[in-house]
Amino acid sequence: MSPKESIVNISEDRDKFYINMAKDRSRNILFSQRTLETTSNREKRKEYKIALIKRLYKQGFSRQDIINLYGLIDWIMTLPDELQKEFNQEITQYEKEINMPYITSIERLGEQRGEQRGEQRGEQRGEQRGELKGTQKVVLRLINHRFGEIQPALIEQVRQLAVEQLEDLSVALMDFSTVARLEQWLQNTLSNIQ
Repeated sequence: MSPKESIVNISEDRDKFYINMAKDRSRNILFSQRTLETTSNREKRKEYKIALIKRLYKQGFSRQDIINLYGLIDWIMTLPDELQKEFNQEITQYEKEINMPYITSIERLGEQRGEQRGEQRGEQRGEQRGELKGTQKVVLRLINHRFGEIQPALIEQVRQLAVEQLEDLSVALMDFSTVARLEQWLQNTLSNIQ
């Protein structure tokens, strides 16, 4: 879930937050000002970001709402890795001091980001596998159409090829007049891989 999407998931406290922000425009201006002011002073930005998160806790926001808002705040007020680590440590310590149960918002955000990355990687791998299987199927159909049924050993060799090599084979098949030429091409290609 992106930071923009996170803010949409905020429950009743979201309305309270926006009403308070609208009543006191100076906070809106101050948030924007602080972000701009701290562009060149990241240490100051870290301190302001800490103060902002602590203020959300003091105003009685639920932990989940703070996690959602933190996604947005973190997206707007990025910190270099070293300062981000310091920020995480200070917020974690603060959450312990105020007896936040179970998992801290920083840990939860880390878990959410990890889950998102895992999902993205899984989708990407699935797409790659699907593309490979589909390309293998098409090339094997072309081979069967051109030469008829081929030996299982040749089928296995074709399945060892990457998508790019399968695409090359599909073009090369137009020039092959015999299965022997296919066997030679596969042998040359597979020997270059290993």
